[in-house]
Parts: sequence; structure tokens; C-alpha cells
Amino acid sequence: METTPATNDPLSRTRPRRFQFQIRDVVLVTALLAVLLAGIVQSNVLLLIAFFVAGLVCLVTVWRFRFSPLSQWGTAIACICLLLFLLMPSIGTPRVVGRRSHCANNLKQIGLALHNYHDTYNSFPPAYVCDANGKPMHSWRVLVLPFMEQQALYDQYRFDEPWDGPNNRLLAAQIRKFYSCPQDHGHPGSTETSYVAIVGPGTAWPGEKAATFADFKDGTSNVLLVVEVHNSGIHWMEPRDLHVTQMATVINPPHGQGICSDHEAGAQVTLADGSVRFLKSDTPADVLRSLIHASDGAVPFP
Repeated sequence: METTPATNDPLSRTRPRRFQFQIRDVVLVTALLAVLLAGIVQSNVLLLIAFFVAGLVCLVTVWRFRFSPLSQWGTAIACICLLLFLLMPSIGTPRVVGRRSHCANNLKQIGLALHNYHDTYNSFPPAYVCDANGKPMHSWRVLVLPFMEQQALYDQYRFDEPWDGPNNRLLAAQIRKFYSCPQDHGHPGSTETSYVAIVGPGTAWPGEKAATFADFKDGTSNVLLVVEVHNSGIHWMEPRDLHVTQMATVINPPHGQGICSDHEAGAQVTLADGSVRFLKSDTPADVLRSLIHASDGAVPFP
């Protein structure tokens, strides 16, 4: 009588099962991968830790039940979680870098507009335009609109009423994207600007008086023209900026006003020569003071 060779072979009962998936398994693993990749869009430290821990747990499961069908699932999930753990930093980085690059381009366009304004009027715009009583009425951000390819918006603006007057109020929501940093996460529909001037005595923006290149005794590459301020609370049309006597001389001050951004470890600024620089959070106070003051004789970037 013939016997089935495989089933009566005592070694066959100890041989590990072949590692294989059914179509159903592949579909489920693909769905799991899609869900985890979707989670990366809102990735954070806790999610990163979760992927790492899940991967380790699954690897332990695979080792403990390596001859069980459970090991197939454990191996698949472990590979996915550990792969995502390794890829998450590189996946998040391009988004951050892209926003910082977009912000730098905004500042570059603003600097170019200010230079074109200077070429036309032989001076930069004043920080604000006052009424007969000396009250600030209009911002430099409005004055440079024609040089930002926004002539149509500029033509709708009325200089015979305040920036928040009946007519100008209708334009308030038309914030231009170049006045808002994409990394500055304000509430939807926010009309706050991310870019302001530092105004006051000795700065590139004396106030109602317009400055010229000749006023920058330290050289245009050593003077701040426009800076980032995260959550500024300043409407883009409002004739208000960062006053030199009311700001901290550090980047990203923990308390109070100052140059700050939502970029990691620093903030971006436009210098009077039109260039854009990233000032790190550990920029020395004396370097920052020298950049703020246009004619103090100091050279912050030798």
C-alpha cells in the first residue's frame, strides 16, 4: 500500500512554512501603507515615535511567532513602519524648505519693488504718510503696490481717507500673497502682513521722512530694509510697523516684539541692497543692532 511521502515525513512537520502572501493580504497591506502615508502629511514627533515603536513590536512578534502565519503580517507591518520612520524626516523637509524659499522670494520681490520705487522717486517710500495733524494714514506697503504689479488695486485705494476708511475698508481682504509668509500660519482669511519695516531714529525708515541710499552710511549690504514678524497683528494696509525702541534685539524673542518667524532656528530679512538673508536665532545682539542702525559705523558682515 502506497503512502503519501510528505505527510508522514517527521521532518516536514518542523519545516518552516514558505513566506508568501495571498492577493487579499497584498491589498490590505497596500491599504495600510496608504493610511500611514496620509498620516505623514500631518507628521509630528509623536507620530514618528509611534511608527518606530510599532515597527519594533512587529519585529518582536515576527521573532516570537516566526513559524506562524502571524509572522507574515508582522514582517509586512514592521517593514512599513520602520521604512516610514526612516523616510519621515526627508519627506517633511522639502515642504519646510519650499515654504522658506517661497518666503525668501516674497522678500526679494518686496526689495525689488522698493528699489524700483527709489529709481522713480529718488528715495524710498516713507514708512507712513500722515494727515494734516500728523496722524499716520497710509503704509509704505500700499505705496509700493504699483511696483508689485498691483496697479489696479492701487488705483482703487483712496488717499483722501484713512487706510481703514469706508472705501479702503472694502479692499482690506485683498491681501497680496507676497505680503504673507506661507509658513506664518494665521487663521483662514487673515489680512495680517508677515513683513514689516523697523522704523525710528537711525533706521532705514525714519518715519514720515523718506530715506535715500545716501543716508545709509554703513553701506546698503549692512542695513535692514524689511524683516519677518510672525503673527504681527498688523493689517497689510495699516501704517504700523516694528518700532526700534519697542523691539528686542534678538531673533525670535521668547517674549515681546522683534524679528521672528515660524521657520526653524531663525528668520529672513531683506537688506537695503535687495538681498535676502537668513538670520539665525543665535545672531549676536550687537550684530543685530548694527543692521538696524543705518549709520552707526559698524560692519556686521565683514
